[in-house]
Amino acid sequence: MSAGRVVALLVAGLALVGFAMWIASQRHLERATLAGDLVLPDLEHHVNAVTEVALRKADGTHTTLKRNGAGWSVGERGWPADPGKVRKLLLDLGALNIVEEKTRLPANYPQLGVQDVDSPKATGTRVEVRTPARTWALIVGKSSSAKSGYVRVANAPQTLLAAPLLTVDADPKGWLDRALIDVAPERVRQVEEKPRQGPGFSATREKKEQPDFTVTPLPKGRELTSPGAADAIAGSLSSLTFDDVGKASATADAGAAHALFRTFDGLEESQNAGRPQCQYPR
Repeated sequence: MSAGRVVALLVAGLALVGFAMWIASQRHLERATLAGDLVLPDLEHHVNAVTEVALRKADGTHTTLKRNGAGWSVGERGWPADPGKVRKLLLDLGALNIVEEKTRLPANYPQLGVQDVDSPKATGTRVEVRTPARTWALIVGKSSSAKSGYVRVANAPQTLLAAPLLTVDADPKGWLDRALIDVAPERVRQVEEKPRQGPGFSATREKKEQPDFTVTPLPKGRELTSPGAADAIAGSLSSLTFDDVGKASATADAGAAHALFRTFDGLEESQNAGRPQCQYPR
């Protein structure tokens, strides 16, 4: 082999080694750049422009959160959404940053819960955040720790370990503003009760300073077990919440239990208890 050919081979070998080192450095640079980057770029600057958030699971469970003026509502229930919970979700999505790259192989998606929710066996939740100009879509998978979890941008192959840990719930009732009414017990002056069965009665006190309620009428020959036996009824509307809502029936239940609360400051609150759930007209 001639000296010229040996030199040419050495030069070619050095060039290949140099190219391989350059490729490796670029890959390292790319990975270093990804760590800390936002998963959904630009969303943090458009949180106030979001008009709708949709959450969906493979089993068909879904929720649509809609902005109504200054507030939010749960589309599937026609009821106000918990504004603090919606706000937290949007802020967490906007701040979601990459901790580490994970698998790009679809066969490994189920282990992290990030397969497409069109798959019947998918366990993750697809979240779509919509503004008039743009939509961000993300599949939220399993948690890794109390501070991070696995996610995948919809239609992208790369799975990511990201923080903060997202709390997503595709069940509509999980987003309801459950605060129904809050009347402090000391405000209540009178409660008129009409049970489903048996005679009605009223519990009354004439002044706020009066500690106990007077119950009338009492059945003949009966008396209260103690002077304060009826006092607890005044707290019936204190921090009253509910679990879920549904459409009220078109016809009223004539046999429903009924209570009318009157306060010292003039409020009258009527409550029907025909069903063990909160109802609203629609």
